[in-house]
Parts: sequence; C-alpha cells; structure tokens
Amino acid sequence: MMSTDVPLSLTRGLPMAGLDGEFWSTQGSNVLLAVVAIVVFLVVVTLVMYGADLVRGVVRDKVQLVVLISPVLFLLAVGLIYPALSTVWLSFNQIVKEPDAVTGIYTTVTQFVGLDNYKFALTDPTMLRSIINTMVWMVLVPALSTGIGLAYAVFIDKAKGEKFLKSLVFMPMAISFVGASVIWGSIMYDFNQVGSQTGMLNALLVQFGFDPVNFLTSAPWNT
Repeated sequence: MMSTDVPLSLTRGLPMAGLDGEFWSTQGSNVLLAVVAIVVFLVVVTLVMYGADLVRGVVRDKVQLVVLISPVLFLLAVGLIYPALSTVWLSFNQIVKEPDAVTGIYTTVTQFVGLDNYKFALTDPTMLRSIINTMVWMVLVPALSTGIGLAYAVFIDKAKGEKFLKSLVFMPMAISFVGASVIWGSIMYDFNQVGSQTGMLNALLVQFGFDPVNFLTSAPWNT
C-alpha cells in the first residue's frame, strides 16, 4: 500500500487555514501593538491604584476617588467624546482624490466644504427618507414599547395564570436577536414574486383578493 503522507518540506509553501503567514506579515504589527497597548494600560492602572492605596491622611478618600474614576473618564473620552467631536468635524469636510502635480498619482485629500453635506442631507430624497424613518423609530419605538409593557404589566398583575403570563415576557430573551429577526422576517414579511405566499401578512392579503407587498423594500411599509 502506498503511503499518502506528504513530506514536511513540501508543506512549508502551502497556505495554512486561519492565521497564516500572510496574515502575520500584514497584520502582525497591528496585533502586537494592540497587545502592548492593553498590557501597558493594565500596568499603569495597577500601579496608579496601588500608589493611591498607599496614601494616608485626610486626602486618602479624595485621591482614591480620583484614581477610580480616572480610567472611566479616560475611556469615555477616547471611546465616546473624541469620536463624537471627530465625526462633527468630518461632517464639514469631504474626501476627494486629486492628482499630484509632479507624479500625477491620485492622492486622497480632505477638503473643508462647510454646510454642503448638511444641505445635501436635507435636500436629497433618499437621505430625507432615512432621516424621517430614524425620527419615527426614535419616537414610536420607545413610546409603544413602554406603553405596551406597562399595560401588560397591569393586566397580568394578580391575574389568573400570572406565572405563565409573566414567563411570556422572558421568552424572547431565550432567542438571539439575529434568530428572532430571521424568524420574524420569514414568517411575517416573506414575499414571493411567483407561487404561493409563505409570509403571513402577504398570505392574508392574497386571501382577501389583494396583491402581495414586499414590506421590507416598499415605502412606507419599510419605515
């Protein structure tokens, strides 16, 4: 019987699945930098907190308070405040490609355009539809979810079968949001261009003599 083993010397040039040599050659420095940054941050926080614990006297509580909230404020500034300010600044600029005067190679340049981006957002029909949809969801979803939740809580309080009714509240938490969205979209909004309709809403429309509707792409149903 012939052996199917491949010599080790012949496998060195074959690509490996997952984190192969190409990945480490292109992203290795970024991974190393991220690891070093995390380690340095943890070391600095540990040293600062250890030093704060050594403080004695009347200022001990104040020093510990500052030390404990400083990492939170730092992460808040780096992860929230700076990106927010950067986004606001970028909204007044646009990125264009311009040829270099000497080489002719196109390079990316940031140009200040003032309120042009906002004018476009408030005049373009697609952008206006997105803004209106966002505002509608911001108003309706909290109001409806809170109102329905309060009404349901009052309804099931001390009602017959209270334990079962309360268990229904926690059932959606057992399903992931991705799975729930797929199930909901397939059961409720599924649209078939030909053949019978498998979505419940379109099946009801066809049953009553109406044409099926693609709810996920047709306005205003996709709001």
